[in-house]
Amino acid sequence: MNDRKQQAAEIREDVMEKVAEMADRDLHDTRFDAWRSVSNRRRLVIATVVVLLIYGFSNYFEQPIITLLALLAYFALLWLMRIVSRNIPDLPDELVDERMREVRGTVYRHAYLGTVGLLTVAILIDIGLSLASEFTTAQRLTGTQWFDLMFFVFFATLAVPNAIFLWNEPEI
Repeated sequence: MNDRKQQAAEIREDVMEKVAEMADRDLHDTRFDAWRSVSNRRRLVIATVVVLLIYGFSNYFEQPIITLLALLAYFALLWLMRIVSRNIPDLPDELVDERMREVRGTVYRHAYLGTVGLLTVAILIDIGLSLASEFTTAQRLTGTQWFDLMFFVFFATLAVPNAIFLWNEPEI
């Protein structure tokens, strides 16, 4: 049993060394410094939100080519947001100082509240459509529409922590 614990500790130590090397590389990367100004970071966040909305609407209106292009653009922008933020929101606690831990805690709290807000709005839309369908010709969301809506919420959830970090941090 001690051998397994020792092996696990060695593996964890090796992984943490590799993560520390990658974090050091990311923290000192200057290739994307042009994107790290506050105005460019905010433009990046706005572009990501717009592309995500295009994805959602094109998916709802069954435009597969636009949906695919929007999805590809979304993943490219998500990758760029992670590079610009230097992956700080995702680093282990051992690799960041106390101030960054506090910032990350705030970011993830706001991301959680945003995600809960998105899900609440989705549920309220369904409830509203359910009530309206009882009295008018409005129809409830179909299973496919719910599926599309949940993918939208999922993709938004992926972007929210980095978006909040990029929008609020004065300097990266």
